[in-house]
Amino acid sequence: MNPSSPGPNSPRPSLGDARGEVALMLLPVMLPPPVYKQGRKLVRASVEESKRFFIDVKPVGTNMVEYVEQAKSSRSCPFVLLLQDGMLCSQAFVVISGKAIETDTALAAVDTCFKSFYFFDIQYTSQCLPTWPFFQDVVYELEGTVSPAVKFLKTQIHACN
Repeated sequence: MNPSSPGPNSPRPSLGDARGEVALMLLPVMLPPPVYKQGRKLVRASVEESKRFFIDVKPVGTNMVEYVEQAKSSRSCPFVLLLQDGMLCSQAFVVISGKAIETDTALAAVDTCFKSFYFFDIQYTSQCLPTWPFFQDVVYELEGTVSPAVKFLKTQIHACN
């Protein structure tokens, strides 16, 4: 059996799953990060940095012990990790406080990650603004401050329905 393919009892990823994963990974591109303060400087995260802080994509076979140790020292906030074989997600994790929690799908990982921010009252990472507030306002319909970019995307989504 190919180690990167789903196990015999695992459902095969569908085309809809792949489209959903691509849509999730495009959110930081559609909602570019704002300027924020880092010390005395004003900084704007790159789109690539924003994407990586929201969903970090690594190849199947990544050494998880080393990866989580490195992430523990460089990231204090929860994030999603996808191990991909080509364009298909083989495994999805939420990395919280140096622990990788496996989930069934990329969407489940994003859901768990958002809920960890909300439940533990963790401030969203500056690199992911306004991506997480998009979930807060549009997906979960929770109160909070949203950027004009989130309002615009929400309006466009509702106009398509």
